[in-house]
Amino acid sequence: MDNRRNKTKAQEMQADPRILRQSIALWRAQWKAMLLLNFAWVAQAAPLFLALAFITWPYAIRIVLSIYSVLALILAAATLFGTLNQVSDGAQLNLSLVWQSLKSQFTNAYLNLLPLYSLFFWLLLADRWAIEKTLFVEATLIRLVFLILGVLSLYWGPAMVEVPALSAIGLFIASYKLLWHRPGKTLQAGLLSLLALLLGILTVAGVLLIAPVLVVLIQIQLFRAVTVKK
Repeated sequence: MDNRRNKTKAQEMQADPRILRQSIALWRAQWKAMLLLNFAWVAQAAPLFLALAFITWPYAIRIVLSIYSVLALILAAATLFGTLNQVSDGAQLNLSLVWQSLKSQFTNAYLNLLPLYSLFFWLLLADRWAIEKTLFVEATLIRLVFLILGVLSLYWGPAMVEVPALSAIGLFIASYKLLWHRPGKTLQAGLLSLLALLLGILTVAGVLLIAPVLVVLIQIQLFRAVTVKK
């Protein structure tokens, strides 16, 4: 009965063209489970925060903590996309659904999402190098590429879940085509995601309770809005 009711709600929300309203409605429909899911994702970042905060700790320990968080957060992100994609179809959010998503997205997380998201890390290193060498034109170009990648990344998670056969390169190409197809809606969703993250960071509690899950929901609703067949 619950699954049938949630599916009906999901179908009603899919008829609403506003991405943010859809995302918030999905969150509110199962908010208690959403809170737990969000907290579980944030918990994977705790070792990284500790490594950054306690600079007096042995270097080896800080490296191990950082590596754990990076690998865990990638898998947690893939699990979020897989789980919330099914929730958007009306599934009941529970531990079984999360576990199924974790298993189904495990390979994709490290073969597809990790290479794509790591591009941001390499760009940050390149930007730091350019600034140290006072190469301001190059630094500006690097930041422009960083911004473009940020917009393209809105599609990586949802596309990975919906089209699991795509490789990392395939996801990158698909995100470019979707951006080219609907630039206005893509930028709108990007601003909504950025706003959700900023509000979460400013309030702190927002990150713990809602921001990551809401951002993923926005990306999923964006992907569905752009790829829907008229």
